[in-house]
Amino acid sequence: MIPAISNSIENKLNSNIYWLENEIRETLSFKSFQQPDKIADAIRLISDKKLWDEVSTKIGKPPKDVKQQLSSIVDRRNKIAHEADIDPTFNIGNRWNIDEFLVNDAVDFIEQVVESIHQML
Repeated sequence: MIPAISNSIENKLNSNIYWLENEIRETLSFKSFQQPDKIADAIRLISDKKLWDEVSTKIGKPPKDVKQQLSSIVDRRNKIAHEADIDPTFNIGNRWNIDEFLVNDAVDFIEQVVESIHQML
């Protein structure tokens, strides 16, 4: 490496140990990691493991099913957050059905996915 560049990098590393974290936060802060493909893209930044193959093995479902279930949860979240959870096929003001069991299933599934990713890493 060219000495001037080497010294510059070394000085940057020594003078501000948080520069890498700051760069990562600045680069990724505006991105959404909700959809399965986007989550896999983020994991590929730090690991070469096949995310959904690993997660599906731990959860006991095929990768396609895991990704589909996660996508469904994200889609529902988006309806709630951006469309007031209103079903456009009925009269205005009618909301999509939701109950405690649906919410608990979604939370349990997301916990399983997150824990599986954590164990994988």
